[in-house]
Amino acid sequence: MPKGTPKQPSGYECAYAVMRYMKEIIEDKDFSFHKKWMSKSRKCYEMDELDEVRNEALGFIEQYI
Repeated sequence: MPKGTPKQPSGYECAYAVMRYMKEIIEDKDFSFHKKWMSKSRKCYEMDELDEVRNEALGFIEQYI
């Protein structure tokens, strides 16, 4: 895994970890997201961070059901 890239906490959250990382990339105005991850002591997302993306995705899907 390249430096500056977070890993998923287990084998079940892969899509949510990718979605969270993509969200950070899009929202980062300075394009320094990889530098932020290189300096973090923890190298993976917390479950509450993945739950945030999970809830956003569910809210989007619910609009079309």
